[in-house]
Amino acid sequence: METVLRLVEPLLPLALAVATLAYVVDLRREAPSRSRAAPALLVAVLALLILRFTLFVLVHHRAPLASQMEAFGTIALSITAVFGMLAVINRERALGFPLLAAATVAQFVAVLPDTTPPPPGDLLAQPWFGFHAMSAILGYTTFAVSAVYAVVFVFLYKNLKHRRFSASLERLPSLDVLARSSIRAATLGFAFLTAAMLAGAIGWERLIQGPVWTDPKVVSNTLAWFVYGTGVFLWYARGWRGIRAIGLTLVAFTLMVLSSWIVPWALGSAHGVKGLS
Repeated sequence: METVLRLVEPLLPLALAVATLAYVVDLRREAPSRSRAAPALLVAVLALLILRFTLFVLVHHRAPLASQMEAFGTIALSITAVFGMLAVINRERALGFPLLAAATVAQFVAVLPDTTPPPPGDLLAQPWFGFHAMSAILGYTTFAVSAVYAVVFVFLYKNLKHRRFSASLERLPSLDVLARSSIRAATLGFAFLTAAMLAGAIGWERLIQGPVWTDPKVVSNTLAWFVYGTGVFLWYARGWRGIRAIGLTLVAFTLMVLSSWIVPWALGSAHGVKGLS
């Protein structure tokens, strides 16, 4: 299995790059004339990414989360899987290019030589840590996909509001499709982040020997989680639609970025000490 893993890993960035190119070509065509090549390539690449992930777990007896490089491979898998799911649900693939391009970059980074030290001790052997870190990475990347759809929604909304039309705008999904895709991705991310927070609340409190809720990153992450949850609730239960709902997801994503990088850097966090980025 290790031999197969070594053969598969170098192929992934190239396969993703080819799929990205196929979606670039596809974007230039009118919807009725789009070929089946791009979706077929997406399925093939996703199968390769899942195969790589499965082989890694079987060979190393852990998820690929020991370093930033390994995490980038998981991010590439997450982005590709979320886009594939949304493409099937909405039957819309116009945003395949930017999302798969991001997955390609992440996968290229994942195969670079890695000098990042792994988390200390036997942290990776702890089941709660693998579940916590995997859920967090899936949540963050899914929120990023949601933000991409939200940004395109705002861009298209402003152009239509000011009656600016062009051929490129006609190839974008409708506002309704963009909004649904953003909220669906946000809903999935909210579920992943909830799972990560629950696992972290149990495991990290024992590891750092103190109340986890006093950690600045945990506090700011909880705030972002609350805003996302509010947006999802208002969409499904209160019928919020349009720019109000999309604006709330963008506010939540901004808070998520701040809680993930700016807050730990400025205020410190036990996550950085213990090895979880």
